[in-house]
Amino acid sequence: MLDWSNPLLKVQAMAFVPLCIGNLFMFIALLTPAWQVAEDTDAHRYMQSGLWMYCPGGVPCWYIFSDNLINYYERVDVCRFLLIGDCRKKLIKTPYFFGWHYAVLILLLFALAFGLIAAGFLVLGVYRASKVRLFTIIFILFNFLS
Repeated sequence: MLDWSNPLLKVQAMAFVPLCIGNLFMFIALLTPAWQVAEDTDAHRYMQSGLWMYCPGGVPCWYIFSDNLINYYERVDVCRFLLIGDCRKKLIKTPYFFGWHYAVLILLLFALAFGLIAAGFLVLGVYRASKVRLFTIIFILFNFLS
């Protein structure tokens, strides 16, 4: 089915592997919450915030897509060491969702989409031998955009 004597097919196969690895890393980067990690020593909690996700330690994550959550505070029980029964509520502020977060999120989504489109055109170029040059040119264009 695949004629490995064709040099263009070998180059396409060599280009497909790093494209898939790059798309996988970009997908993982979009999903991971641990872009910023902070420790609140009073509450003994790690707070992780990513591009659009906020995960206070031991609590389900929140997805933040707007600036409406800027003033949202989370109440946490803080107990002082060696003072039995001296527990207070502490307000922990959630991280900001700045305008540049939107820009980075949009750029990453476009790069991931262009990478997936490039992979699709590469597969089409392998299976449609009559239009392999056209699909290869389109693949190179979308690979450059990603």
